[in-house]
Amino acid sequence: MPRPTEGARERELREVLAVRTATSPEDWYLVFKARYGLEVAFEGLAALGHRDPVATQVFTCCTAVDPILAAGLEARYLDVDADLLALSARAVEGERGCFSAVVAQHSFGIVDDEATAALAKAAHAKGAILVEDCAHCASRVARGPEGPVADVSVHSFGVEKLLPTARFGGAVWLNPAMADTELRAHLAERFANLPEIPKSLEKACRAYVNQTRILNHLPAAAAAKLNDSWTAKGRREPAISPVELKGGLARSPEAPGEWVASVAAADLIALDENLALRRRTVAALAEALAGAEGLSIPAGARDVEHPQPLVCFPVFLDDPERAALALGAVRASGFYAVPWYRPLLFPGVELSAFDIADFGAWPVSSRLSAGALALPADVGVERAREAAQIVLATL
Repeated sequence: MPRPTEGARERELREVLAVRTATSPEDWYLVFKARYGLEVAFEGLAALGHRDPVATQVFTCCTAVDPILAAGLEARYLDVDADLLALSARAVEGERGCFSAVVAQHSFGIVDDEATAALAKAAHAKGAILVEDCAHCASRVARGPEGPVADVSVHSFGVEKLLPTARFGGAVWLNPAMADTELRAHLAERFANLPEIPKSLEKACRAYVNQTRILNHLPAAAAAKLNDSWTAKGRREPAISPVELKGGLARSPEAPGEWVASVAAADLIALDENLALRRRTVAALAEALAGAEGLSIPAGARDVEHPQPLVCFPVFLDDPERAALALGAVRASGFYAVPWYRPLLFPGVELSAFDIADFGAWPVSSRLSAGALALPADVGVERAREAAQIVLATL
């Protein structure tokens, strides 16, 4: 169901997504950021009286949890499975009571079809919909024999995601076979009538890349001051706003507009080469780091024969101090590496706003976070081997 004022580029983006996922473009809806797509989904649940908690995880970015809280629902944090880096069906089945939704996060782009299908079954048994977080694997979804397994699938084209030039935009797929037909109709109508972002925001989006280049060439203090000034004046759209570190969202849900949609569509059309490079890089990293003592790699990233095109390659060191040392060494050699997700609810939040005293209740998530090192997954085979050797030298 397209928006009444949808433009040609927005329509093209929905069609490209449909082709890549073997779905119908009529079931795709566009949003300015994926977090606002999540917000609409959770607000829809609340509006129709589904007020049981939402099962999610702390091994994530805070913007994946903000939409739950912004919708007035409770986030019920469950520990992740170390091989999935996501919730397991067993974790959901072990909880008492019902859920409104269960979030299946494909962390780093690891998509496990079988595990996600089992999670969907467990969610439905708890009275919940399965909300698939595809922020790290835009245009890829978990599938079963009959097609995609999620009820709602949310994709991000934003900063530090899979698409090479897009910095904004997102999309939501609504399963036409969703059992809760009232909820699906409500969400479809809501998405179809989202207002388009204002021209001033589009202007800020267009300036984002050049602004970032300028900031990266300034001393840290000067860059922070200029960034804050631009943001306060509405000239720069931050990747994460201060209010999002406190459990809120900076804007109301909006459609992306033609320019944002055009950049994302162009990236998706040319995505195959990008994905192939990532598969080669992931295979090289997995092979170079296989069997190394002092670190672990989740199952979805270890497969050398059938590598997945990850947004980053996740490595977890047993010693947090060595993890910090490895991160510094990799960065010093010119690689872009990040400590996802250290701290939990990255990049660090006001815990009370998320109804958390500390992270001790989630030992697997805490252990993974303490030793997290996300290596670049788009550098090619030779550079991947070089990065792996740097990590091994720190063990």
